[in-house]
Amino acid sequence: MNNRVKKTIFTMPFIVDFMSPADSVGDSTLIKSVTFNGYIQEKIAVVINANGEEETSGVQVYATGADIVTIDTSSLVSCLTYKSRKIIKRDCYYKPGGIPDVGVLYLP
Repeated sequence: MNNRVKKTIFTMPFIVDFMSPADSVGDSTLIKSVTFNGYIQEKIAVVINANGEEETSGVQVYATGADIVTIDTSSLVSCLTYKSRKIIKRDCYYKPGGIPDVGVLYLP
């Protein structure tokens, strides 16, 4: 996708809270919060999660592939009126040569 098009489309800020791995009790702590720009779409989509199960996503966040590949699926995402939602699935589409182009985060 053309970089000018990305700058035009990806204008909505969303915050990613990077979390530590769960401890022995299952608790995670916030490592850092980072703001990215993307395109938020509210649409129902059925995706396959990391456990191989079908899960329904009601919000998808599109952003540059370079941003998406840095976001771990254990992170929490806040955007618009949605606060701290877990990531169901992360997809990235690549340009020839394996360069990340556009990515999407599927949220509940």
